[in-house]
Amino acid sequence: MKARRGRHGGGGRGRGPAPRRDDEREWQDLERFVALAVEADALEGFGLDPDEAAGLLLAAPAGDPVDALAPQVASLERARAAHDLLRALLRVSPGDAGLDRHAVAAATRLASDCVRDGALPDHPFWEVYLAASLQRALTTGALLDRLLLPELDPDWVAGAVDRALARDDVRAALAAAGASAPADARAAADLVAGLAAEDDPALPPLGTDAVLHLLRLRHALLSGEAGALLSEGLGDQRRAALAARVEEAARADLTPALRDEARDAVRRLLEAAAPPDRPALGALWLTLAAPDPPHEHQLLRGLLGRALVEPLLPEDEEPLAVAVWADPGDRAALEAYERHLRAAGAEARAERVRRYAGGA
Repeated sequence: MKARRGRHGGGGRGRGPAPRRDDEREWQDLERFVALAVEADALEGFGLDPDEAAGLLLAAPAGDPVDALAPQVASLERARAAHDLLRALLRVSPGDAGLDRHAVAAATRLASDCVRDGALPDHPFWEVYLAASLQRALTTGALLDRLLLPELDPDWVAGAVDRALARDDVRAALAAAGASAPADARAAADLVAGLAAEDDPALPPLGTDAVLHLLRLRHALLSGEAGALLSEGLGDQRRAALAARVEEAARADLTPALRDEARDAVRRLLEAAAPPDRPALGALWLTLAAPDPPHEHQLLRGLLGRALVEPLLPEDEEPLAVAVWADPGDRAALEAYERHLRAAGAEARAERVRRYAGGA
């Protein structure tokens, strides 16, 4: 976040004016607040949902995204909600939530002034609000998730079901698992779309080992490119270049073996399912059985994005996986993670980590 001198001068009505642009201490507190808002659970409700922020960033023209997006985002409702959240934090002890009281107080003063001013789009509060929102879109993986798969297309799912059912071996395997072939591929696609929309537990979760190349791209963005991206925006050229890098990482992560593991996980659920649950699980299994190249498989791409935004960190491997997330190029962390997976009997996952580490 940088101070934009010459924009809204603040002042508001009543007490607690917005900081002057030469008030460096106040802006240092606000910069600390932005960093806290990105990381602290207590501030999760401040700013836009990461997926919404990612969508806005991708659609924004080249140039400062705050200038482009503030008129779209600014509203009295959002300013009041942010102000109420911050005031509530100040009523308790921000330190108890791991927060800097000075930073939270500075943001609260700014939000209060913005509300009094009628939430004008050029108020400095929106600089803080959008800086936190856009940085969170990068940190959470929401931007990469959007580039992987904006949304699951039911027409594609229906086609995948049809392509799977065209194979006799798939039909036989579906029957052996206890499910009937759907009579209507579009109805089956609607069942799969429902599972995806609800983030149903039937969707096979992918671990850290499944997203290593995308994690490396995320790390590169956060460690060296985030500043330029958030201050200059994407624009057509940068957006196309980032999309190409996401595609390269997705091709490396989405292997036939990963697709087979996801399909087998759903088959096990299907075999154990009660009759009312079998149509949806059968449709999900058929989608994963489609003979499409893994990197073109929409459902797999969606599962990959889900693993970035909502990482699977089982308690026994969490410290090791967290170390890999912190630096996907750390060979010591990768080797420790691989050893743990082998000791746990997860040979396929361990082998993925070994192959990645060999080229990292």
